[in-house]
Amino acid sequence: MQEYVRCYSAPNAMGCRFEYYRAITDNLNHNQEAIQTKLKMPVLAFGGETATGMGMFNRMPAGAEDVRGSEAPLFTFVVTVEPFLAHTERQCP
Repeated sequence: MQEYVRCYSAPNAMGCRFEYYRAITDNLNHNQEAIQTKLKMPVLAFGGETATGMGMFNRMPAGAEDVRGSEAPLFTFVVTVEPFLAHTERQCP
C-alpha cells in the first residue's frame, strides 16, 4: 500500500494515469483505420482463462487473415506460445 501512496503522490501522477483513459477514443479510431487492410502474416491472439478468455481471438479476424490462438490457462504463457513460435518462419525486413 505504501508503494501505491508513494507513486500516486508524485506531482501529476494521477494525470499521467488518466491519460490512458483519455486516449481510448483516439485508440479506437486508430484501430478502425488500421484494420482497413488485414494483416497477411500469422497473428497469435489468446487470453487468459481468468481474464479476456477467447475475446481477443474472436475479435482478431477483423484485422488479420490468419489468426491462431486459444484461451491460455493461468501461468502457461511459455507453453502456449512456444509451439507457435517454433513453427513460424522468421523473415527480416
